[in-house]
Amino acid sequence: GLGFLYFIGNNQLEETFPTLQFFADSNTYIKTYRGEVDNGVLIRVDGNYLGPLAVLSVFQGNNYLILIFNVCVFIFSIIHISRGLKLNSLRVAIFLLMSPLTISSLLSVNKEIFLLPFLAFILNAYLRKSFLSTLLAFCFSLLVRWQLGIFYIALILIIKWRTVFSSR
Repeated sequence: GLGFLYFIGNNQLEETFPTLQFFADSNTYIKTYRGEVDNGVLIRVDGNYLGPLAVLSVFQGNNYLILIFNVCVFIFSIIHISRGLKLNSLRVAIFLLMSPLTISSLLSVNKEIFLLPFLAFILNAYLRKSFLSTLLAFCFSLLVRWQLGIFYIALILIIKWRTVFSSR
């Protein structure tokens, strides 16, 4: 991943190399972070810049640090998801890494990386009835899309409603 980012990825993110599309919105996030493009508010109906711009700010736009961060988030999340579902973490990771989309998501800034900790925390919240995990899952959902946050609230309400009525 580091070699690819060094030889090809950085040039694509900077748009100094013949176009080879493998990052979805990374260029847009980087341009917004640098102030080259003004996309208005961080969270809007048609887009969410909160998670990616937070990552870019924390790592000061350093693509290598972002790659390391993404890999750490990936590993942490896969271990916790696998543990919760009683699956082999290595097999789950290898299965996910067989997808080029997963690999390209690890290489650069994106909001989709926050789906993995969201899933890890939502699973922990469900299995352990943890309020803290519920709250953390909701926070991560907002780093992905505000619609995911609304979906998560609806899911919590459905589960609570089902629990109340099934206990009668």
